Amino acid sequence: MTDPATLKLVDNIGAARGTDYFLMKEQLTKDEVELLHKVRKFGEEEVLPVVNPYWERGEFPFDLVPKIAALNIVGDNNMRDYGCRPMSTVGAGLISMELSRVDGSFATFFCVHVGLGMQSINILGSEEQSGAGCRRWRGWRRLGRLPLPSPTTGPTRSLSKPPPGVMATSGCSTAASAGPAMPSGAT
Repeated sequence: MTDPATLKLVDNIGAARGTDYFLMKEQLTKDEVELLHKVRKFGEEEVLPVVNPYWERGEFPFDLVPKIAALNIVGDNNMRDYGCRPMSTVGAGLISMELSRVDGSFATFFCVHVGLGMQSINILGSEEQSGAGCRRWRGWRRLGRLPLPSPTTGPTRSLSKPPPGVMATSGCSTAASAGPAMPSGAT
C-alpha cells in the first residue's frame, strides 16, 4: 500500500470514526452513553496498541485482565443481585460492539467470560453456586473460556498462563478467545 490516505486509515483501523449510521446515539440513556465511551476509551488506549503482537506470538494479553476488571463493566440485567453492574441489554450490546470494533478476539474473550461462563452459572446453578460464582467471575479472578482443540499445541500444552491469582476454568487446549489454555487439570 503506497496511497497515503489508505496508510493513514490502516494505521488507526480500530479507532472510532464518530459515525452513527443507525442514529442510535440519541436513543441511548445517560448510563449507556457513559458505558459506550468508557469501553471505547479502554479499547482504543489499552487493547488496540498491544493486541497484534500478542496475536503474532499466539499468546493472550493477560495483563489486560486487571484493567478490564477495574472498568466494572461485567453485568447484565439478570446478574445485578450478585454485585455485577446493573445494565440494560442495550448496554451489554454496546460493550460487545465496542470491543468487537477494536479486536474481535478480545471481544470474544469478554463475551465468553460473561455470556457462556457467568450466565451459565447464573441461570443453571443453584442460588449458592450463582452467588459465589458470579462474585468471583465479576472480579475476573476466574476466567471463562471456550475450549477448542489446537492443531499445533495439542490438548494439554500451554503457551501462556493467566497471571497469579487468576484461575482458568477449563483444562483443555486452545481457547477461542483467551489464547492457549491452561494444561488439563489446572484450576
